[in-house]
Amino acid sequence: MKIVKTERNSFLTMMLSVVFAAIVLILATVQTNAQTQAVFNLRSLDGGNVTSETLRGKVVVLAVGASWLPLSAEEANSIKRLAAKYALKDVEFYWVFTDSASPKSRNYASDEDLKAFAKSNSLPVNLLRDPDGAQMKKLGITQVPAFVVIGKNAKVFGTPMEGIDPDGDSTTQLEGKIVEALKGT
Repeated sequence: MKIVKTERNSFLTMMLSVVFAAIVLILATVQTNAQTQAVFNLRSLDGGNVTSETLRGKVVVLAVGASWLPLSAEEANSIKRLAAKYALKDVEFYWVFTDSASPKSRNYASDEDLKAFAKSNSLPVNLLRDPDGAQMKKLGITQVPAFVVIGKNAKVFGTPMEGIDPDGDSTTQLEGKIVEALKGT
């Protein structure tokens, strides 16, 4: 009789462990999906706003930088090459400035300053503003420069690419994400 009870207790313990593990896995999946949903509302330098909802159904590449950051010029070169290559594809490119909008900030830049940066770097993309990077932090960006690819389902595709190796080629890595996002994988 004792053997049957012990086996039953072991079986119940094992089943409870399996159920607990399944619950943890489900909760982790729900939390991960919530973190990867791209939700933002950014002001365009041309007027109006661009939201994650208005871009649903398209592959979107956000290049996130600041006019005061020297590596932003290299980031601009990557975006120029990719925007030209994917001009006829269903991919939209945006440059998101994280420069402060407060004249009292040391990282302040006016809209005119940002447009001048875009012109001097021949940026052929729409220009957006996220003062101090608050909206980009929601997408998992912790440093600039950075790239974010958003899939047609309005979710961040993979993890954001942060920092740029001046001796590396971020274009190749970013292009791989764009190709995968276009395939929907």
